[in-house]
Amino acid sequence: MDFLDPKKKKQHTIRLFVGYVLVGIALLMTTSFLVLESNGYFYDTKTHSVIKNGLIFVDSAPDSATVYVNGKRQDTTDARMVLPEGNYNIEISRDGYKTWEKSLKLEGGSIERLVYPFLFPEKPTLTTSKAYAGEPMFSSQSPDRRWVLVQPIAQSFVFDLYDLAVDPAINTSLTIPATVVSVKPGSTLSLVEWSTDNRHVLLKHSFNSGHEYLMVDREAPAQSFNISARLPGEVIDNIALHDKKFDQFYLYKTAGGILSSYDNRSSLPVEIIRNVAVFKPHGADVIAYISTINPAKPQFIIREDGKNYIVRELPATTSFLVDIARFDNHWYTAVYATGSDMTYIYKDPVASVKKINKPITPLAVRQSIIGFMSFSQNTRFMALQSVDGLVVYDFETLRLMRYQLPFATTSKLVWMDGHRLIGNNKSKLTVFDFDGSNKHEIIELSTQHLPFFDRDYENLLSIGKDPTNPTAFAMRRTPLKLKL
Repeated sequence: MDFLDPKKKKQHTIRLFVGYVLVGIALLMTTSFLVLESNGYFYDTKTHSVIKNGLIFVDSAPDSATVYVNGKRQDTTDARMVLPEGNYNIEISRDGYKTWEKSLKLEGGSIERLVYPFLFPEKPTLTTSKAYAGEPMFSSQSPDRRWVLVQPIAQSFVFDLYDLAVDPAINTSLTIPATVVSVKPGSTLSLVEWSTDNRHVLLKHSFNSGHEYLMVDREAPAQSFNISARLPGEVIDNIALHDKKFDQFYLYKTAGGILSSYDNRSSLPVEIIRNVAVFKPHGADVIAYISTINPAKPQFIIREDGKNYIVRELPATTSFLVDIARFDNHWYTAVYATGSDMTYIYKDPVASVKKINKPITPLAVRQSIIGFMSFSQNTRFMALQSVDGLVVYDFETLRLMRYQLPFATTSKLVWMDGHRLIGNNKSKLTVFDFDGSNKHEIIELSTQHLPFFDRDYENLLSIGKDPTNPTAFAMRRTPLKLKL
């Protein structure tokens, strides 16, 4: 009976204690290993050192493309790659398409989501959808990318309407009634904006003696109407849709800087604010604007639910840029005063002003002579374009990118989608990623018209030289998803 022997009992107790200690050490080591592994660390048996990993998600359109990491085949999209921290060159390729490439520094414990690469055909083709004797005068695409409106001939209000929901696109005719539009010399059309119903489009009709605003109903053209004609005697120097509704408007008069609201049920506009230099509405109850009550001290103000919140005082000037959008349930807004070398970007400015009841600190981005500012289609990025450079701010990763323009242009670059910008580079449709990489020249393009992508970005429609007759113009179709 060993348990009655004091000596053996002591030895048994020591063995138990040592066992508990060893088990505790094993548990501690295992827990530490799991914690380190969960934070991206791993033990390299070759170098006998602890290395921290990062994670890269890679996807592409089209899918099933090959992923190369530092020149070595790694996986196919959709891919999840765990890699040691360090510098990497990622390439995505697929037969028949241009290669997508990006160099990045992967931080230990970080996640890079390269889920946006778009592969363009290596040899894009052009086929004629409809030929035109001359270059069309006006074109525009609805927000859902289904409808394209084209005015083939100046002074004519008979349009071609393309439906991109079918392939190839169906073309029908749309005529604005003569009772809606004024027929006057020097007639030109320009886009104001589409309603979110994708049925109504607000156009500015300019002519030698002035201008008027037309609300065109693409589904029932007979129900189109002339906003200016409904308000005879009212001066409308600028106009915007209220909450993107086709029958509700913000009307702006330069004299006095008067901003008013108007809808089709009203007999007269209702004045909202005076001394407004520029304005940008968002939704049903938010307006970002510049107040010039004191011209020597212009103020950037956001009006929400009928209340004004002063965000910043600006340098005295006569020209400003303002934009506002929502991303990931937060408000983002930007303001620039011409002649200044600062553009101010704010996150949730109204909430901040309410909280501290005084001017708030912005993210200040220095960039000289800003000509254009714009949010990407998913509002994740803000682009500030100057004569020779771009500043792009990523609201998701809080990264600021500054680089030279991939090509010289004085025209506004346009977001193709949530991650790419497009422009016209010497009559070539040119596209590049938000960080300036992956610049590609796709097709020849008219300098007067933007390209049109269908809903799934599988086809590109563009206005340019007719592939079968170089002396004529045409609406052309270019497949972006190849049948291999």
